[in-house]
Amino acid sequence: MRMKWLPAGIGLFLVGMSVVSFADERVYEQAEFPHEICGTWTDIHGERTLEITPRAVDGDLLDGMYDVAGGGVQGAVKAVLLHEGQPVTEKIGWNVMSPNYQILVYGSQPYYRLTGRHFESVDGIYLGMEMEEVRQLYGEPDHKDGTFPYLNWSYEKEGVSVYFYGGIVDGIWINKGSRKTFDRSGLNADSPRDSYTAYYKAGGPMNEFFMAGEDESEYISLYEDRVCLGSGPY
Repeated sequence: MRMKWLPAGIGLFLVGMSVVSFADERVYEQAEFPHEICGTWTDIHGERTLEITPRAVDGDLLDGMYDVAGGGVQGAVKAVLLHEGQPVTEKIGWNVMSPNYQILVYGSQPYYRLTGRHFESVDGIYLGMEMEEVRQLYGEPDHKDGTFPYLNWSYEKEGVSVYFYGGIVDGIWINKGSRKTFDRSGLNADSPRDSYTAYYKAGGPMNEFFMAGEDESEYISLYEDRVCLGSGPY
């Protein structure tokens, strides 16, 4: 497997490490999980918990990691853990950009830190909403794309696409021509940029995106054919 090198300033959890190569795989020893994902995680039903420390998962010591992508608030890694003394490899991915909801996928099991807070929404759909709640509100989508944990549901008649990570809404697109609007501002993809400037706080240079919410944790990005609500600039 080819190592995905990290941009400067992102892979800070790979410190004080050595690199061991075998079978064309690059394994980082003496690495640590980023502090952003350390602590207790719970499944959506509150029945199972996962405890992560810098050097262990549920008491299984971290022996190394490889196929590292990203880091800090959003990333993925294959972690080699020692379970009862035997090495076991688990894929771990996470998105903790938003203080309103944080998602971690351990193997194929998603875990969460949910506050239930949100600011903007689209016809009742908000960031951090569960997949089943979207189904109850909008019904079955016309198209489903992606592979777990990344999934995309498209509702053609409504002109809306909903993006999920680990079964939680992580992005909402309103296509141009859709009658759906943001519930608070009443704006959509056909609204002029000045209307977004007047309602939301301008984000990037030349107003490439806007920020919403009390802690400015939601991002709205404008494009020629759509407007996007997400936990970060799209």
